[in-house]
Formats: sequence, C-alpha cells, structure tokens
Amino acid sequence: MRTKKIEGLQVPVSRFIYGTATARMTAGENADDILDAALESGITTFDTARLYGAAERVLGDWIERRGVRSRVNVLTKGCYQNEERARVSPADIRSDLEESLEQLKLKSVDIYLLHRDDPSVPVETLVDCLNELKRAGKFKLFGGSNWSVERLVAANRYAAENGLQPFSISSPSYSLAEMIRDPWGGSVWLSGPSREADRRWYAENQLPVFAYSSLARGFLSGKYRTSQKEEIHSTLSWAPVEEYYCEDNVERLRRAECLAEKKGATVPAVVLAWALRQPMNLFCILSPSSRQHLEALLCAFQLSLSDEEAAWLDLM
Repeated sequence: MRTKKIEGLQVPVSRFIYGTATARMTAGENADDILDAALESGITTFDTARLYGAAERVLGDWIERRGVRSRVNVLTKGCYQNEERARVSPADIRSDLEESLEQLKLKSVDIYLLHRDDPSVPVETLVDCLNELKRAGKFKLFGGSNWSVERLVAANRYAAENGLQPFSISSPSYSLAEMIRDPWGGSVWLSGPSREADRRWYAENQLPVFAYSSLARGFLSGKYRTSQKEEIHSTLSWAPVEEYYCEDNVERLRRAECLAEKKGATVPAVVLAWALRQPMNLFCILSPSSRQHLEALLCAFQLSLSDEEAAWLDLM
C-alpha cells in the first residue's frame, strides 16, 4: 500500500480508501474480517456516510473493539437529497453530523464531506457553517462529494478572502469508464472527454480527489467479460448497467481484458494501475468484500503501464 500526507491529517492517507457502502455493513452485519484485512494491508482511511444505513455504526464498533482510532482516518458524509428537498443547509449539516458522530461513537471525525450540493445555497453560508464546526473540533478537514469545479472554486475563493479554511477534499465519481447516465441525481463525475477541463483543473491544483466508483460500480471488476454470451444484465446489477453500459465503455473493458491477459494480471488491477498513474492527486475508494478480493486489487501497485498502454485503454 502507498500513502500520501495530506496537510491537516496526522495519519497519512492510503491511496486505496475502504468504502463501507457494502451490503454487509449497510445491513448492520459484523465486518471485522474485511476491516481487519484492510487495516493489515496498509489501508488507513475509511469512507462512510449517514446515507449508508448501519455502516457508520458497524465501522464505529470495529474501531472501538480493535482500539485503532489513532491509526485510521475516518471520513463520513452528510447532506443528501430526499424526495422532498435537496437537504444542503447549515441545519442539515449539523443534524447529519451529530447523528454520524453518535453512530460512530466518536467525538470527531478526520474528514467531513457534503454528500451532495445545492447550487441555490450560497457557498458563503456553507463555508461559514463548516468552519464553525471545524473550530468546535467536530472534524479536521472538510470537502464536497459530487461538487462541481465551479462551486469548489467559488467556495475556496470566499474562504481565502475571509481567512477561513477551504474545501480540502473533493470526492467525485471517476474511473476508466465514462459515466453516461445519472440515475441518482446530483452526481458529479470526471471521466470521459467531456470532463477533460475538470481533470486538468484538478491536475493543476492538486486538490485531493477521493474517487468513488473507481471500478465503475463493478462494470470494470472483471465479473462481466466482453466475450461471454450471457447478457450483461444477468452478470451485473442495474446500477452499473444504467450508469456505464455503452459501446465505448465495452471497448474500454475489452482493452483492459487484453492488457490483463498480456501482463498476467486481472482486469481490476489493470484499471486501478491506470488510475494510479493519472496526474491528479488521486485516491481510489474501493469496497472489496473479502481478503482475497482485497489482495487482488492491491496487485495494481505492482503493475506498470506505459504511456502508450494507458492512452490505448482510454480510447485516446
């Protein structure tokens, strides 16, 4: 495992972050085995959210039981839309954060992200609230998940002009596959030709990117093979099919399969090796379900791709 130091955090951040939005953890089932394996592998940072069912409680119980609070970064998220409204306001931030801390059984977290954005809410209002909570010791750093570059720039300009802490982390969707539909609403992604300017901004500014859906929600996991006769719907759930199934992404997957065979590697290892060599300050959020699955993903750190191979994978 490789790590990077992010200013403001005592524990270096692992390039692979463990995402707790798994079936077991959201259902409230014990996940000590995979959480132990993640920590043993060198993963230092764990991503959860108020939206993830019982995942916060399961994570908090594991941290308490194992006595590892000083060894890990805890990231949680709040402010997600429901059927009635966007839920991005100071009141929502405070209530979601307090519920998260109660579930995690912690007095503070290391990183707090707003799960969604509401462009109708002035960034000044949100930055002021987040700074107030930071001063109260509720978290060390804050940022946004699914925030556009334009809103991040506006928020951090306001923070700089007023001597406040800025957004320090951004967590959009990003993988080799281009997201073509947003069934959830409010998603922000960096993949594909249309997001080239956003990727350039992240590369130039080096704002840490905690990329979710790093394997395109399983589309690039190797479960579905481009050569198989079965329909993709019989292999993958509706979400990766809805978000990623198109001719270009199938071709990206086929090329990853070709490189995996050439290098004696797995498809996800090739895809993650491609991600790790991007010029952005990138960290991949992953949710392996077993120690074996985790070990297979870690092989990405030993896999080398040339510039030509990386460009070929991305249909350049």
